[in-house]
Amino acid sequence: CDYLQVVGDEIRFTDENYKYCSIGLDGGDKTILIDQEQMYYPHTLSNNMVIYQNDPDNESIHIYDLNTGTDYKVNDEVSYQPMLYGDYIYYYVVVDDERSMLKRVNMYSGAVEEAPDSLSFSYYIMNDQLVIGGLGGLPVVSMEEWTTYGEAGNDIYTMYPQYSNGDICVGKYSDGEIFILNDFADLENKVKIGYNYVAK
Repeated sequence: CDYLQVVGDEIRFTDENYKYCSIGLDGGDKTILIDQEQMYYPHTLSNNMVIYQNDPDNESIHIYDLNTGTDYKVNDEVSYQPMLYGDYIYYYVVVDDERSMLKRVNMYSGAVEEAPDSLSFSYYIMNDQLVIGGLGGLPVVSMEEWTTYGEAGNDIYTMYPQYSNGDICVGKYSDGEIFILNDFADLENKVKIGYNYVAK
């Protein structure tokens, strides 16, 4: 399973076919929430909407309403790691083998903005800050400066942010080793907790 998220009294995740599922916190009662394969980066929002990348549909961003079963297409370009912040969905696109570009689409107008000097292939938004996956570190910039984050000098990442609830942060190295810490800016106090996969 992948893309784990605790929502109320259940854990939501994608199964081996990347269908969106849930189980109880005790590990029982598995339910398929969205019976569609190849859903990547799914995240349930507070209004029971799920933002995700629809791999068969040109890897574009979609939002699925769990209450009505309605699926909405947000954009029409290959998009990775969608995250909602304010009125925008942030995501990145691959420009070439060495560069990606962070973009955002306004949820109401559909207008797209971009950060043309982006270099990282991973990021996370927490506490009004943009945490960027980087070579040997996780630089942080304020969300007001999201278009300038490429100036942080990141290269192909060796570690990248995975999750934060504001108090606890989870990061991962390229080899799959996972660590927790209180603040992505404080890597000296990280605690290694295991692996989610082992690189060959």
